[in-house]
Amino acid sequence: LQEQQLPLRRREITSQLHELLTELHHMENPAEPGPQEPAPPPAQDARFLRRGSFSLDLHTRTMRVEERTIQLPPSTFNFMVSLLRHSPEPVTYEVLVREVQGYELSRAEARELARGQAHELRKALEPDLKHPRFIITVRDVCYRLVT
Repeated sequence: LQEQQLPLRRREITSQLHELLTELHHMENPAEPGPQEPAPPPAQDARFLRRGSFSLDLHTRTMRVEERTIQLPPSTFNFMVSLLRHSPEPVTYEVLVREVQGYELSRAEARELARGQAHELRKALEPDLKHPRFIITVRDVCYRLVT
């Protein structure tokens, strides 16, 4: 449990630092608009994430796709959230691991971890595992969700 708390706490601290730096920037430059500032993260209270035929309920942690409700293990659900947020853009293995697990890995390690999650997600989603239509692999680079 401690290992899981550390990445969460790290994200909380990073978010607080970002907010404080933004506030400090506005104090030092009140007339200057902040177009170079990154967009704020999505609201934490947003319940549904939707793209195409996919709908994720972030409160009940269930997924609906093409009128089917699918229950996923927690880590696989988080993997799906990351893919859906980036869809239709491809997401590198390293970014997936960083967003889902909260830590950095080498490309090879991230690829292995992401492969397992993609396999679980495909088993739940794809009608034909040999010809996936939703989770597309860009060889040795990333995964892409087709919505």
